[in-house]
Amino acid sequence: MRRILFFLLTVFLLAGCGEKAAPCDPHADRRVHDLHGRLLQLRDKGIMIGHQDDLMYGHAWEYEDGRSDIMEVCGAYPAVMGWDLGGVELDDSCNLDGVPFDKMREAVAKADSMGCVITFSWHMRNPLTGGSSWDLSGGNVVREVLPGGSCHDIYKKWTDRCIIFLKSLKDAQGNPIPVIYRPYHENTGGAFWWGALSCDPEDYIALWKWTVEYMYASDVHNLLYAYSTDIFRSGQEYMLRYPGDEWVDIMGWDAYHRPQEWDFLEGMAEMARTVSTLAEEHHKLAAFTETGLESVYMNDWWTGYLLPSVRGYGLSWVLLWRNSQKMENHFFAPFKGHDSEDDFRKMIDEEDILTVNDII
Repeated sequence: MRRILFFLLTVFLLAGCGEKAAPCDPHADRRVHDLHGRLLQLRDKGIMIGHQDDLMYGHAWEYEDGRSDIMEVCGAYPAVMGWDLGGVELDDSCNLDGVPFDKMREAVAKADSMGCVITFSWHMRNPLTGGSSWDLSGGNVVREVLPGGSCHDIYKKWTDRCIIFLKSLKDAQGNPIPVIYRPYHENTGGAFWWGALSCDPEDYIALWKWTVEYMYASDVHNLLYAYSTDIFRSGQEYMLRYPGDEWVDIMGWDAYHRPQEWDFLEGMAEMARTVSTLAEEHHKLAAFTETGLESVYMNDWWTGYLLPSVRGYGLSWVLLWRNSQKMENHFFAPFKGHDSEDDFRKMIDEEDILTVNDII
């Protein structure tokens, strides 16, 4: 009965919003349409809490079935779980953070069966130099990746390997698991070879469109596409590399709290307001696609900084970055015994902050 009611509600939402509510992929799988409708529904209920690599490892542990730092703190798994594809381009057995792709595939299936929303980023290596995503020494690498460029054939092979993995994500019935795909993230920043310091807006947009079209041509239809920037200072800057409404489903941004660099509360309010307004104008969903305070050394960060930064803007989710299993101070979510866990529980107890228990 619950599935029938949800289906009817989704149909109602889509009918009420017209074509503007549909995924940008004209041949999107049924479960992608279901996810899109579900996100529209949940947006009015609150904002989902997400965590990168949540089921894979946490502070001082790794690969323990069912374990999660967030679940151990508040008694519920996050509603959104993120993973990264870095390393798949080289056909490596593990991603850039050492996560085996086989274990990742199993964890994605488990998270999907629990009712979680799945999102993927891709820190792919530099195809021109062979360096990491952060290697900017090759100049305008994006231009070399595009058709006619010196790295186009290599990049096609890399994308083919990414496609093989994405197609391997299946639920218990053998259906493709719907994924929010967030490539070429933080494009207004200068950290990556696809960022603003390394390529022109026209080249970035061309790469995005080529990628989506290549996915379609390869019969990949289990994706929603999320466009996400780094910190930005105006709506004009945010939209400078935006590929266009027919190529994007979700508009988001990444911003970490670095007190020595910028005022988080003031800056976040302006960016959240801008993305929310633009998403409404373009009939897209909006999300805070990456954030955190490394080591969470402010015990009131959850209710004093994160909560006021995301509340009231119609955002679908906020994704906290990972809790490293090996680097003692590299964590962005609380764990059992951490000084901020009481404040985190206080935030989670708010009616409009959603764990997986609130969305199933």
